[in-house]
Amino acid sequence: QHLIGGYFAFKNFFNRKIHNFTQEDINRELIYFINDYTIQIGQMGQVVFYATDGIHNTSEQILYVTSNPVTLEVLRNEFLHVFPLTRKQILSDQLFYKCSDADREIKYQITVSPQIGKIIREDTSQGITSEVQEFTHDDLENGRIFYEHTSPMVELRTNDSFFFDVKALFAPSLIDQAFNIEISVSSGGLLKFLPNIRI
Repeated sequence: QHLIGGYFAFKNFFNRKIHNFTQEDINRELIYFINDYTIQIGQMGQVVFYATDGIHNTSEQILYVTSNPVTLEVLRNEFLHVFPLTRKQILSDQLFYKCSDADREIKYQITVSPQIGKIIREDTSQGITSEVQEFTHDDLENGRIFYEHTSPMVELRTNDSFFFDVKALFAPSLIDQAFNIEISVSSGGLLKFLPNIRI
């Protein structure tokens, strides 16, 4: 009937407004109220509606909707240990930022690239490997993101890092986050260069 502060949409079709849905749709958790940001955080949205079985109608009902802030927080940001001149996966075990709304995609935008290596996204299904300036949390969880050390070194140990911003739709960004990488001959990885002979 009448909406203030947003609209209804089916799950996975958030840009398509709907005006009718069933109790079964609600029971199956398919109906979302989309905040169109005409109301501020903490203010009240409003939906005026009625229910019908096709013959009988209820009187007008009012559903009040409150808008909660969406936030980002760091859960893990650990050192990555890499053997010199090799490639190592960055997983959510090392890098994990969380959004208070679990349905929102989290993006990591690199603002300062590594100095002696690069960040790579590897899509094994399509056989594509490319250097990237942005990746998602889904990429991390599915093992698509790698740090590759590319510069020869004289010492047995050195460090690298990159800086990034963490973003999610309509959430305040976390800026100038640092991810640190230790490149060392004691980081494992030597076995891949040795023949695997059983003794």
